[in-house]
Amino acid sequence: MSDFAARRAAATAAFDDYDIDGFLTVDSAHVAWLSGFAGSNAGLMLSASGALLSTDGRYTVQAGKQAPDLELVSARNTGVALLGRAEALGVSRLGVESELLTMAAFADLESNLPGGLELVASRASSQSSAW
Repeated sequence: MSDFAARRAAATAAFDDYDIDGFLTVDSAHVAWLSGFAGSNAGLMLSASGALLSTDGRYTVQAGKQAPDLELVSARNTGVALLGRAEALGVSRLGVESELLTMAAFADLESNLPGGLELVASRASSQSSAW
């Protein structure tokens, strides 16, 4: 298991502590820490059943090389694109990094929520001591 996969597994194991079953980060430093992908436009969704990486078309080759173990979703608005895949990953309560999202970004996510998906503002960070 790679260091990145181990970090994702540790993050997923902490979901019960935050009453979530999925986690979304669009912070490039946190995406890189959890996936190995170092592009400037990225999002990562974690769930117990897997992880998805999203970036725009400029970075698809780079993402494939740096995070070959992750399924890639190509989209400009990475967070919104990943919301649409939450149900397939079995996510109904999606934790987001409330300390990092602007109000506008949070509103954008909320306005694009598929039915049955709830955003959970969480102070959980992908690099927290729990993970």
